[in-house]
Amino acid sequence: MTRKCFLTIVFCLSVTLAFAQLTLNNRNLSCDAATQTYLMSIPEDCFGENYYANVSLELDSAWTNVVINGTSITDGTTYCFEKVSGESSYTLSARRQDGSQVSGNICFTFLPIINLRGSFGYDYTNGTVSVFVPEAEMGDEVDHVEMKAKVKWRGGTTNTVDKHKRNYHIKFLNENGKKQNRQFFGLRNDNSWLLDAAQVDMGRCRNRVATDLWNDLATQPYYATLVSDVFSGARGRTCEVFLNDNYIGIYSMMENVDRKQLALSEYDEDNAVYHGHLWKLTSYSGATMMYGDVELDDMQEESYGVEVKYPDFDDVNPTDYSLYSAAVDFVVGSSNAVFEAQVDEYFDLPVLVDYYIFLNVVMGIDNSAKNLFWACYDEQISKKLTLAVWDLDATVGQNYNNDDENYRIEALGPEIDYMTTWNSNRLLYRLSTIPSFMRSVEERYAELRKTFLSTEALVSRYSNVLTQYEESGAAKREEAKWSGDSDISGRTLDLSDEQQYIVNWLYRRMAYLDQTLVSTGISDVRITRYILPGKVYNMNGQEVSTKSKLRPGIYICDGKKIVVH
Repeated sequence: MTRKCFLTIVFCLSVTLAFAQLTLNNRNLSCDAATQTYLMSIPEDCFGENYYANVSLELDSAWTNVVINGTSITDGTTYCFEKVSGESSYTLSARRQDGSQVSGNICFTFLPIINLRGSFGYDYTNGTVSVFVPEAEMGDEVDHVEMKAKVKWRGGTTNTVDKHKRNYHIKFLNENGKKQNRQFFGLRNDNSWLLDAAQVDMGRCRNRVATDLWNDLATQPYYATLVSDVFSGARGRTCEVFLNDNYIGIYSMMENVDRKQLALSEYDEDNAVYHGHLWKLTSYSGATMMYGDVELDDMQEESYGVEVKYPDFDDVNPTDYSLYSAAVDFVVGSSNAVFEAQVDEYFDLPVLVDYYIFLNVVMGIDNSAKNLFWACYDEQISKKLTLAVWDLDATVGQNYNNDDENYRIEALGPEIDYMTTWNSNRLLYRLSTIPSFMRSVEERYAELRKTFLSTEALVSRYSNVLTQYEESGAAKREEAKWSGDSDISGRTLDLSDEQQYIVNWLYRRMAYLDQTLVSTGISDVRITRYILPGKVYNMNGQEVSTKSKLRPGIYICDGKKIVVH
């Protein structure tokens, strides 16, 4: 049955642009000045159907002869946008008072649209943010137009002067310039939001999908029974973004990973007593890799790649790194026996079991010793650390650099042993030598393979998002905007090709892990390369791959037990 969507279209002249602005059913369309395209977000179930618009015109005196797809538009016209799809484009034309012709196109998406207006840089500056959601068409949600905010570029290496598709940090303000909480997409109610550009990711989906995967599969932190709504990853929703009437592509509008997201206990200001802590690892060092040999400086907001996020350094200065330092010292200095007996007093082991599996599945090459958070719920109750994920772009065969020496290289292939090739964290290494920890990994992996980590479930997660990009038209807009840009080393952006690459990678990755992740560990041994005469099996009778280094353990080869050390 054809779906009839009745809308009101209003035309008016912008004082800053040379073409008309449109509203449909009192909802704004977003303008891309470079292509003279108007984009509107409507529900996905309107796609594939005829889209009927009840048109009302308010023509500025400078405009005459408004035409949509060859049909003259007058006040009260009901216009049919036939068979709306991501490929559809409906011409718009009008004549200016000076006789010159205006031309453009109307297109539709079923992704939310974000409009940023302002001049933004490394520091916060005032601007406005508009959020248009497809659900507003049916009255289920509302659009948020011209909200006051302060906005800045966000990120580390993604935020250098030569980058173009920027990440943004938004802090919403009320009319008096004070912070104003906002809620979008059924996520948290907060004033602080992020726009993640997926700048280096050739699929524009990896961080969003991998973070959602983590949020679904991860065991709740050790203190979850004491609080509600704990999330160890930033939730979000994929959107299309405009900056000052220029289309800048596919983004994820995200929550922050902060004290509120992890439900940590607040600092006692009256008595100057620490409770909850949160640190973000931003670079490689003896402190972040947990190899020691550094002394964190309480007078610095960031010391050796460990950045204090809570309590905020501006509020509590000097800070206190001692809890994190004690955990690192334990990893570095404890004997094997003490480490195995006491590691669960320092770290949230069930979460680390999941993270160990997760890193191996997505092959998070930049996420074992940086791009993650360590948190303590309340040091007055327990000094145990748990973790939260962050910045998962360099996963599923994607590097953090797309030049010829790093793009789809062999070391990113699905048959690579993560622990021997990419792990840079001594805690994870030492855990991998504890037989009881590795048995927990095997058991949990087997459990997750039936649900979130089934191959079909994983493939569907990535394919569904990339298919949405294609069907909404976002893929072609993203490709047209960013192909050839230096952000991706001049490469052509081809999201369909990337989908094929990701699907193939995941099928091969899970087959590989089924053979290699379930091996028996041996305490305090290191892996060495050697040649074996035949097929190799673990102690569960499963064949394991010998294309890369074997994990420490006992194996069977040619009917004999062998020890890898």
